[in-house]
Amino acid sequence: HTGYMGYSDRVLRAHLGLQVPPGAEVSAAFAPTAWESGDERKGWRTGEAIIGFTGSFRFGQALQYRLHFPPITTWDVYRWASVEFMDAVRQACRDAGLLRKENEVETAHDFLMGVRGFLFYCGSDLQIGRVTDGYAAVGCGAPYALGSLFGNHLEDNPDSQI
Repeated sequence: HTGYMGYSDRVLRAHLGLQVPPGAEVSAAFAPTAWESGDERKGWRTGEAIIGFTGSFRFGQALQYRLHFPPITTWDVYRWASVEFMDAVRQACRDAGLLRKENEVETAHDFLMGVRGFLFYCGSDLQIGRVTDGYAAVGCGAPYALGSLFGNHLEDNPDSQI
């Protein structure tokens, strides 16, 4: 059986103020494994943010249990995410022994983070970008999820099809 975690667009709007197309869901799913206990999840809330990841559960556990979520002390959420948040992510991954280093470049896994009405894509090279389309996906199924989200977005906004 497949584990699934999802937050409906209504929940996201209510808790985070994210602009999610009606009918769309931000979710993470994982394939069944021999050791699956049902406690593993690919997304969760932490403080005022929501995080969803791809890759190994060990990476997710580092984000969930080792990451010291820094307080947002500036009006510039993008700056905070780029500096304080990603530095904390890098340190959590380093402490867990998860950073890979090749040609002096540290890498981990892709993940998404939503906070204060913003959605961020966090790349495996530990860079961050603000998502401006209102929806995003990561992982091997990302192209399919993005296509579905885009299709739902057009159906709900017929003027944008022109």
